[in-house]
Parts: sequence; structure tokens; C-alpha cells
Amino acid sequence: MNDKSEYSLFGNFDLKRAKFICDLLDQKQIDFEIEIDDQPIKKMSPWQAAIGGTYGSGASANIYVKTDSFEECEKILKEI
Repeated sequence: MNDKSEYSLFGNFDLKRAKFICDLLDQKQIDFEIEIDDQPIKKMSPWQAAIGGTYGSGASANIYVKTDSFEECEKILKEI
């Protein structure tokens, strides 16, 4: 993510869960940014890809929220 000190990393989530969380934050009108982390796939050896795939090391998403909304987001996450 670009260097914006007003945002803090809320967490790294698998893509399905990240979409669910982003939809929820959007419903609550909480400003957030998302960054896809596909480094595990890019770093995978051809051998691993050929014999077994990602084994949990697929793409994920970093969700960033404004620092002043962080506590509210933590409460929302605990409710789900």
C-alpha cells in the first residue's frame, strides 16, 4: 500500500473472507483500502505448482482502515 499514515493494517485475510469484511465495512460506511497480496503464488516453484498447487499459500488481501476507525472495526470483526 502507498504510504498513508492515516491508514493502519487491519488484517490479512483470504479473498473470500476479505470480500465479506469489505462488504460489511462498506455497509457501516467505514473508509478502507484493500491491497491484494499474491506474493506466495509468484514465489511458488514450478515443481510445487505442478504437483500440488498452493496448499493455503494463495492470494490474500490486506485491508487497511483509517486509524481513527480501527477500534470500531475490531468490534465489528468480533461480532462476526
